[in-house]
Amino acid sequence: MLLDKSLFFNFNCQNSQIEVYYCKECYFQTELTLLFKRHLKNHHKTKQPPDYPIPKYTCDKCNFDTHFSLKWFQHTTTCTRTKQNPTEDPKNIYALFSCDRCSYKSKYKCNLNMHKSAKHPTEDEIRWHPCPKCTYKAKHRIYLQRHVKVHDQDVKWFKCDQCPHRSRRKANLKKHVKERHCSEKDIKWYKCDRCSYKAKRNAHLKIHINAHHLDKESVKWYECEVCRYRSKQYANLRRHVNGCHL
Repeated sequence: MLLDKSLFFNFNCQNSQIEVYYCKECYFQTELTLLFKRHLKNHHKTKQPPDYPIPKYTCDKCNFDTHFSLKWFQHTTTCTRTKQNPTEDPKNIYALFSCDRCSYKSKYKCNLNMHKSAKHPTEDEIRWHPCPKCTYKAKHRIYLQRHVKVHDQDVKWFKCDQCPHRSRRKANLKKHVKERHCSEKDIKWYKCDRCSYKAKRNAHLKIHINAHHLDKESVKWYECEVCRYRSKQYANLRRHVNGCHL
């Protein structure tokens, strides 16, 4: 949804409060333009441009400004520059949030929290999913769902005749044999025409080309509307937004 730039107005962090967006069609309200635009699109499907003023958040310490309140908040809480010296080394602009259990660091506290939950959860923080048929338990429901299928008596397993691998799907077994047991001459390689890289899957070759051989001008970046994060893959952007901003 495109927003009319004439609706923007300046917002100073010293004497103003963060703008709240109120939906005129229902009781929804939020401080984030990203969520507000998504709400209008998903719930009201309005095609008319919103007539809500979109604030421009300005840092009182330097020349930084943005239309996103969360990005402004992240900047102002760590900004060390001054208006007289706006070209200070960018490496010193952001403080790093450090993990107290390993060497992990991040510019964003939400990333640090996600790291701790994934890598260093305490026993009280873990929500275990126990198997009803044995002593197995999993931290994630999807792992339990995969495990429970092992107990199914009617499962027809497709077994590899060259190793202990087995699969419930014949297509997966064929993929396994192709990737693990085919001789070099029988493999259909997908080769890069710019270097010596080759892959057994065309999808892997595309990822390689996007990562190593595209000009910066040709790269299609998927950018976060709330912070500076961006990725060449849309799935990574969705994972970032869901983990950090929702």
